[in-house]
Amino acid sequence: MHFPLMLIAPPVGAIASSILVIVYSDQLKAMGADAGIMSMGAFILVAGAIRFLFNSVFHAECPHCHADMKVQGLLPITYHCAKCGYFRKTWISEGDN
Repeated sequence: MHFPLMLIAPPVGAIASSILVIVYSDQLKAMGADAGIMSMGAFILVAGAIRFLFNSVFHAECPHCHADMKVQGLLPITYHCAKCGYFRKTWISEGDN
């Protein structure tokens, strides 16, 4: 369950935060802020924050020893258990080969 949520949560949260900024754009303009820049900043900040949380706070559970597994690698993304050494290779790659 960790892997699909890790893929879906950052863009969904980022889009939701951008929409929220657009909804309150009148108040932002009254304060002298540019809603477009604020929306892009919210998108980037929230996507990064959610990704950080999934990589450092919310861990997957090892199916063998039930310890926390850490996400590592980009080509492809893999899960590694520090306790028993089990790893799981996913089918998703981030970045270029």
